[in-house]
Amino acid sequence: MREKQNFHILTGCSGGGKSTLLTALQQRGILCVSEAGRDIVRRQEMIGGEAVPWKNGALLGEMILTHNIHNFESVAEEARPVIFDRGIPEAVSYCSPPALHHLKAAALCRYNKRVFVVPPWQEIFVQDAERKRSFDDAVREYHAQNEAYIASGYTLLEIPKLDVDRRADFIMARLEGDC
Repeated sequence: MREKQNFHILTGCSGGGKSTLLTALQQRGILCVSEAGRDIVRRQEMIGGEAVPWKNGALLGEMILTHNIHNFESVAEEARPVIFDRGIPEAVSYCSPPALHHLKAAALCRYNKRVFVVPPWQEIFVQDAERKRSFDDAVREYHAQNEAYIASGYTLLEIPKLDVDRRADFIMARLEGDC
């Protein structure tokens, strides 16, 4: 098992402002590791692939899991705080019941116990080329993801619905508390 207390997960509802928040954190010097899902969907669409949520969500989940393990390992030597846009435990929510190898991956690669969560925020939710699901679908997915983190032994910390700078301040204050 590899447990990295300086590795933090930022997850939450699709369309809840997570990407904007990560950009603000990067501008403050935090190393942020991008989410795999949007890139995989974009590439799968480009080649006519099946690993998209509206065709084969299970295949997409496998690709995301593999990519997230790679991301974890690629920065394993980092000593400074690292924030991951979604994490390995989220893969547990892709199938029901959870696949054993998803559970094993979540057990082997451990992040800081506290997970930052962006809640559903309908006022800023926007659909786009990779985010074709409705707000209601995003909320259902959000609840499944949260349950997966809790089942994997993580504690969820909801980020308040504030402007991006105050959201970044909220996270920075908690990162400094870990040092």
